[in-house]
Amino acid sequence: METNPMLEDAKNPNFNFFEEGIIPNEVNQIENRRIILKRVPEKLTKSGLLNILKQFGNVTDLNIPHNQSNFSCSKPGFKIAFATFSCFNETEKAVRDLNSEKNDGLKLYAEIAHERQISSEPDYTQQDQNQLQEDENLSKGFNNLEINEEDPLQDECHPVMFVDYENVQDGNIHEKVTKWERKKFVMSNHERNILEDMKQRAMKSLGNYDDDKLQGFIYLGSNLQPEFKKCFRCGFVAVFKCDLTGNFYCTIKCSKSQEQEKELKNRNQLNSDASLKAEDLVVITAVVNEKCLFVRRVAYDYVSTINEVYKHGKTAQKMQMFPNVGELVLAQFQDEIYRAKVLDVPDFEEDKITIQLIDFGNTARVVMDDLYEMSKECQSLKCFSHKILLKDVNIPAINEFIVSYLEDLMNNEIELTITNIDDNDAVLIDKSTATNVNKRIEILSQIDEVTYQSECVYDTEFPIANPPNGRRQSLVVVNSKPIKDHPEYLCCVAKSEMKDFIELYRSINVYGNRCKKIETGIPQEKDRVFLSFVNNQWHRSVVKKSVGDGRPLCTLIDLCNDQKIRVRNMIPMPEVFKYPPILSDIFKIEGFNELSDEMKQMIEDKTREGQTIIVDVLNGENDIPTIHFNEINDLPRPSPLRYAGSDN
Repeated sequence: METNPMLEDAKNPNFNFFEEGIIPNEVNQIENRRIILKRVPEKLTKSGLLNILKQFGNVTDLNIPHNQSNFSCSKPGFKIAFATFSCFNETEKAVRDLNSEKNDGLKLYAEIAHERQISSEPDYTQQDQNQLQEDENLSKGFNNLEINEEDPLQDECHPVMFVDYENVQDGNIHEKVTKWERKKFVMSNHERNILEDMKQRAMKSLGNYDDDKLQGFIYLGSNLQPEFKKCFRCGFVAVFKCDLTGNFYCTIKCSKSQEQEKELKNRNQLNSDASLKAEDLVVITAVVNEKCLFVRRVAYDYVSTINEVYKHGKTAQKMQMFPNVGELVLAQFQDEIYRAKVLDVPDFEEDKITIQLIDFGNTARVVMDDLYEMSKECQSLKCFSHKILLKDVNIPAINEFIVSYLEDLMNNEIELTITNIDDNDAVLIDKSTATNVNKRIEILSQIDEVTYQSECVYDTEFPIANPPNGRRQSLVVVNSKPIKDHPEYLCCVAKSEMKDFIELYRSINVYGNRCKKIETGIPQEKDRVFLSFVNNQWHRSVVKKSVGDGRPLCTLIDLCNDQKIRVRNMIPMPEVFKYPPILSDIFKIEGFNELSDEMKQMIEDKTREGQTIIVDVLNGENDIPTIHFNEINDLPRPSPLRYAGSDN
């Protein structure tokens, strides 16, 4: 196995890379085996690039610098990478092939990295030399320390060094050593796990060494500073050393004092609301699943408390270091300030932090710039959310109908009465309709998509026309795919009703086109029915689900299908259009799923919008009529909706 010269130097605790100013001959050999890749696609991962390079030889090191803006040869859409091969012949072959079209048309523009021009004396001022010597002497005191989380820190200051790349010119990497900073840290369990994982990978890649002194050295790669900022926020003492080939080594020492543990515990305590009890009025604030909800008690001080939190957020300071798991923070989410608890912190490739809004219960992912320090005054304010489990709700899996029902209760802030609660298992009753929420969820778990959509269509204030029934009924297809991904369903109107159907659409479109010119109309939450402009036509629609993106999910009641419609394309429906009955209905083609692909295609061709079909209409399951084909009229008819916007 090839010897790494830096590991041999690392065994010597008195060796100082910066004061030596001398590069061993082995380092120059490493440089001759090092290549720079100037055109690596941004979306190509490090593992993917490594698999490509392995075709040309044994890759001993691969580095993709984090801050690409420091490289003058970087191009938009691409990134710079450095790779080191085990021998010079492999390096030459890799450069030759990577610049050809052999690599599946992917040209990485590889070049051999030139030897660096290094002076015999380091370019440091006398003050820098003194500072480095002082910090080096201080770092030697940690060589014999063992990692012990229980022992308090003995010294007030500990050295931490940051190393960054300044520029790349003609393949030469110029390093810039920033000033040494002294900081005191407390390590979290998450950071300990990251360090242990890095250590295991480092020892595996560097080989098996029995020297105990090597146990403190961890191989980080060449983008040290970003990884330090992301993962090692607060919680350890680190002494870093750098060789001139771009490899970094650090000695990690960590500990935690009892005072720091106590302070961290007090900082993460909440002023919780009183426990829920029977007869309390609550509203849903977050839906975890069909059984687990977050609710808050209907209280007069809720609004004032939330406003107070917002005021604290306006004056709070941004967090300078990444928070620990479980820490309480203020977070900016959807242009508002909320109190939050940190659930997860990012790894090397992630930059978003998972938080839970403690006054609501829902989770979110935010960037570091959206986090602020929480003051003790803000922490002392009452926390309103309660986690409850719905009693006697046991279903295999949640479906969209249950989610829609619970989110409607949440978005409309429907007041619910707790009739029974035992160890957070509760029964909720809708105060306005006296509906048992628990039983309603059980019912929704047994309803399929078509039945649910039919309920939504007919659960309106519109009158319903009787659907056709019996043998040899003439139906006109007005929507061939009312249910997404279910080609066995059709939306049809009895042929005898088509004249009224066309007249209704003509009137709706004449009104909508005139109204659109003078007033767009903004739907109000209390309203439910609107005229919606979809596919260049106006339709009667019913809001099925309100969402926060300005595109509520609506049911086009005369076409029996759902659409997400922008609010600006909706206007209030006048009373005159609430009286005409719904003439269309959903029909299921009998035995459609058992037919051959050829027969399915033939039926789909004969049941396009505007065509007339002659079928037997039978009673089906879940009140959805079933149609049986005896004859299909081969003459396609024009779509009645084609003339819906005309005055003629």
